Amino acid sequence: MKKLKLWKFILVIVIFSLFSILVFADDSDGDGLEDSWEGAHFGNLLQTGNGDPDEDNLINSLEEDLGSNPNQVDSDNDGYSDGVEHQYGTNPVDANSVPTGSLIEIDLIAPTFGVSAASPFDLVVETNNKSLCKYSTESTKTYEGIDNSNQFLATSDGYTHTKDNFPSASYVETPVYIFCQLDDGSSQPYANDGFPAHFMLSVDNSEPLMLAAYADPNPVIESLEVDLVAETDDDTACRFLPYDSNMSQIEEMYDDINESEFNKKTILTLTKNTNPKIEDRKDYLFFAACMNKAEGKVVKEISFSVDLSVGSDVNETSPSGFINVDSTQVKVVTNKVSTCYYDNTYEEGVAPQYLNKFPQENQKNHYILRSNLTSQTYKIPVMCRFTDATTINTLVEFTVDVTKPVFDKVNFETKQCNNSYIKTDYSAQDTNNIVEYKVSVVDESNIVKFNTTTTEESYVINGLDLDPLKNYYVEVRAKDGAGNYATKKSTQIKVMSSEDPICSNEPPKIDVKAQLTELSVNINLECTDADGNCKPKYYHLINESCSSCGDCEYIKYSLVPISITKDSTVCYNISDNKGYIVKKSFDVKFLECTEGDNCCNGKKAQVCVDNCTEVTILDCDANRIDTDADGLSDTKETACGLDPNDATDVDLDNDNDGITNKDECNRGTKIDSDDSDEDGYTDKDEIDEGTNPLDAEDYPIDDDTDTDEDRIPDKYELKYTFLNPKDPSDASADEDGDGLTNLQEYRLKTDLDDEDSDGDEFTDFEEYEKDTDPNDAEDYPRNFILPILFFLLGMSALGGGLVLIYKNPFPKSTKSLLGKSKKPFVNFNSAQKTMETQNKNMSVQPPGSLMQQPLIQSQQRGLSQPVINKSNLDHEIRKQKDMMKLKEMSSVFDEFAEDSSHMKFDEEKAEKRVEEKEEQEKKKANKVFDRLEDISEEDAFEEIERLGKK
Repeated sequence: MKKLKLWKFILVIVIFSLFSILVFADDSDGDGLEDSWEGAHFGNLLQTGNGDPDEDNLINSLEEDLGSNPNQVDSDNDGYSDGVEHQYGTNPVDANSVPTGSLIEIDLIAPTFGVSAASPFDLVVETNNKSLCKYSTESTKTYEGIDNSNQFLATSDGYTHTKDNFPSASYVETPVYIFCQLDDGSSQPYANDGFPAHFMLSVDNSEPLMLAAYADPNPVIESLEVDLVAETDDDTACRFLPYDSNMSQIEEMYDDINESEFNKKTILTLTKNTNPKIEDRKDYLFFAACMNKAEGKVVKEISFSVDLSVGSDVNETSPSGFINVDSTQVKVVTNKVSTCYYDNTYEEGVAPQYLNKFPQENQKNHYILRSNLTSQTYKIPVMCRFTDATTINTLVEFTVDVTKPVFDKVNFETKQCNNSYIKTDYSAQDTNNIVEYKVSVVDESNIVKFNTTTTEESYVINGLDLDPLKNYYVEVRAKDGAGNYATKKSTQIKVMSSEDPICSNEPPKIDVKAQLTELSVNINLECTDADGNCKPKYYHLINESCSSCGDCEYIKYSLVPISITKDSTVCYNISDNKGYIVKKSFDVKFLECTEGDNCCNGKKAQVCVDNCTEVTILDCDANRIDTDADGLSDTKETACGLDPNDATDVDLDNDNDGITNKDECNRGTKIDSDDSDEDGYTDKDEIDEGTNPLDAEDYPIDDDTDTDEDRIPDKYELKYTFLNPKDPSDASADEDGDGLTNLQEYRLKTDLDDEDSDGDEFTDFEEYEKDTDPNDAEDYPRNFILPILFFLLGMSALGGGLVLIYKNPFPKSTKSLLGKSKKPFVNFNSAQKTMETQNKNMSVQPPGSLMQQPLIQSQQRGLSQPVINKSNLDHEIRKQKDMMKLKEMSSVFDEFAEDSSHMKFDEEKAEKRVEEKEEQEKKKANKVFDRLEDISEEDAFEEIERLGKK
């Protein structure tokens, strides 16, 4: 029973399963569609899985899977076809599930980049779905709201859309919006309203202009890398091809251009690893081919060379020449990467320090800003160090000139009758030369009527049309070599009417003015004209060279009158600014007379212009009468004792002093005495020496003259205002307060008015006391205390002491004193006592000795000098030198005496010390001899006395 029940249960399950398969998986025609689904939607099994009866771009098998209606384009009636919703991933049976954004993608096909080379043109777009398209210039429109006249013509597949003779584009970019609607047969097809495609369209029928095409750097000298650069006036896409490329290759290179490549500057970098590549020691030539958005093309060649063997160098420095600013960029350009340094100071003959660095390290362009410049020449030394360790030195030199030019003149006619031109002449001066003038004419409203640039200093401004009712001005600007301008503006220029007297056509009038003097008739030519302006006057006299007017060259008449001394004919040539010329002549005649009106020096004069008239204006001075015409007036000759009727006596020398009678008369000296002021010097000697031959107190001074016997020559005393060659007391004065008398300073050749003649910060007296040269800044008192202290500390550190037996105070050879075989020692205390005894013996001299003579005489002025000869002088100098050496050595012993018994002797240092002292003494002795050679014997003994006191 139980087995039967189990069997029945299994049978029921099998039957149920078979029934389910028959009901739910029925596809009797094998088209991939269930028979029940086909029957429900079509009432037959004639459809296929790939069929699309509603043409919604969704096949039946997908419609079955998605649950959409295969007979309805938009199953959920949400405005989007089932195919579109499936394409954009939304649910075609859910009205709330819709695509976002534009479902239609639109690409611009022509013009390719939105710019056409001609107008009108065909506008072509392409969509990604079968569509219908229109255009508008407004983004807020809708597809249905755009007039059908703006409809594109679509191809049969509905993907390409063309608008012939598109009329709306101009040379300025115009926005165009493309609206499209899906052509899917739905009752409410999708349109991209709110998401139109936006294109900027324009027309450009000009070819692009290549502004520059070059290689940087060129030549390539540092590394195998170069930039090819193309610069254009328009946005272009550029390609660079080797020179051996053909034109078809150039055209092909434009095929893959995209919008982002359009720029005004394009750069392509080439290296040894690029294609094409560059190699050392080769020359290259490339095409730079550029195309603008209207597909206009331009091609230019670029050539460059590669040579890595070229040395490092400085290519450029700036500024140079003249500049007119107080701040400038100092720039240095090198041909290779470098780091540059500069020195802020420049001194001729002194090596620069280059302590300042340009901030641009490892660059080719180096620059700094220099501010607060003043008018002067600047020199900046520069040193550049390259990566190959090469250094190049150069000098940046420029001159700052901020001074404007200065006008000498600006001449013009303030009133003129012609309204078509203006004449002007001008000139300006500048230390940096005038390089140009800018000439302009402006009216009273400052409107420019004419403008030009010239280097000429006169200009006729033609082609004007000046209004007689207005005033005008000429403005001239002068520019110098540094760029500084100076402006000069004329006073107003007025155009006169033709009836104005100034515009009359009358020629100039000439008035001859004459004056009679004791020697000649002086003629002045005065010109008057209706406009008040006569040009320069010219004249000449008829003489043996020319028999009539015009035969001789005319001479320009100046403010100096024409002087006529005999009967003559005067020819003149005078014109005015309008070009009217007057050429005439007149005669001048002389008549003899004795006394009476208009008689001067026995003569009267007549000037015959139209009629002969007597000259009534006289300037007759007897002091200017020179009867014999020898250059001296009769009055002066009489006063000097010469004959006013003898022209030869002025060239004689009556007193045989080397000065002619004429010169003596003019100077006021006597012609019959060779020493007019009787001071013992001839007039000739005094004139040659520049003293007054008429002043007995002013006479030539000899180099050795010493009037007041103060041992300072008069000639030297006259150089200083505080010295008097007749006052002996000023020799003992101390003008500069340095402790030396004026006499001592004269002997030392120091400056009496400066306490530190050589400027070494030691007074002349200090140097005199220390026996250094007060006229040599390199020779001054030195302080040896610190070096000696350091020496003593070092010796003490050695912990020992040596004693040197010093027998000869001045050994001829330090080797004998310090030789290694003897190794002598010294007891400084003992040596010091010995030297003090010698000093004492040498200082105690009998009163009559040569050593004491100068001292006695310096204390008792007026006593007779001792017998002095060169042998005695040399002997005393040597003795004083020895004395100085003893004192110097004694001072050294003083420094070392205290701890000498505990010092360890250093032979090398001791020998060096002795040599240094000998050299110092030698120099001092030479200076003593040099000084003694330049002074008198008496002063020499006083100098020896001073040395003895040291």
